[in-house]
Amino acid sequence: ILLLGPLVPFFDAALSNKFRFLKPWESSLPLFDFLAAHAVSVRVLLCSGPSPVDDDVLARLPALELVVASSAGVDHIDLAACRRLGISVTNAGSAFTDDAADYAVGLLIDILHHISASDRYVRRGLWPLKGDYPLASKMGGKRVGIVGLGSIGSAIAILINSILLLYLINGRIPSYALRIRGRGFSDIAPRASRPSAFGIIGNG
Repeated sequence: ILLLGPLVPFFDAALSNKFRFLKPWESSLPLFDFLAAHAVSVRVLLCSGPSPVDDDVLARLPALELVVASSAGVDHIDLAACRRLGISVTNAGSAFTDDAADYAVGLLIDILHHISASDRYVRRGLWPLKGDYPLASKMGGKRVGIVGLGSIGSAIAILINSILLLYLINGRIPSYALRIRGRGFSDIAPRASRPSAFGIIGNG
């Protein structure tokens, strides 16, 4: 298995005993020379980061059968080239969907309640100088716009439905599985300009 970047220590320890990893950054050879030296033995390429897997890389790996992305994104992989060369591509799928939704809602809570901003205010020593930090806003009753109802957008919708009035939803593919207090819309611009609406983008 060829690695284009280091694995996180946990995965490295768990997988190193089961697979033979080729790590070009540990070699004194330039990348393409390293690929040429191992071209006939590399069957799988594991992408643990955004390192590009383009036509230049793929052309140097004639025995390659599978490209694995450890994340959901595959933007760094030349899918057309893989298709042309008969190389399969897989990714993490929805493994990180719930985590991404948690972060999105957590950031929304942070913004509304000024958690990070008030923390910086205290750490900079402004509390005794300027007094209490201004009051923030509550979560309940806010209108939230979600643009993109893929797996991540849908997970965000389900999460915020329990604490907000989910009002506006936009996505290329209707999601009939959601049981949410909201309505769909097709024209984003007029609604995005409304100051009381908060936008969350979930394209995954």
